[in-house]
Amino acid sequence: RPDYTEEASIVFPIDADGEVHEYTLTLSDNPLWEGTIISLRLDPGTQPGQVVEIDRIWFP
Repeated sequence: RPDYTEEASIVFPIDADGEVHEYTLTLSDNPLWEGTIISLRLDPGTQPGQVVEIDRIWFP
């Protein structure tokens, strides 16, 4: 069962300029991320009216 806690979170800024952007995250920067990733939780925004589109999530 995934541990969706604040301590296990990865927070990163996004560019809110209406353009398409690619983000590369290193999950191992957080020592609570180890082993095989079996699920993710995304909290893309908290402001009313925000729109977030995700084209893909890729693991090399």
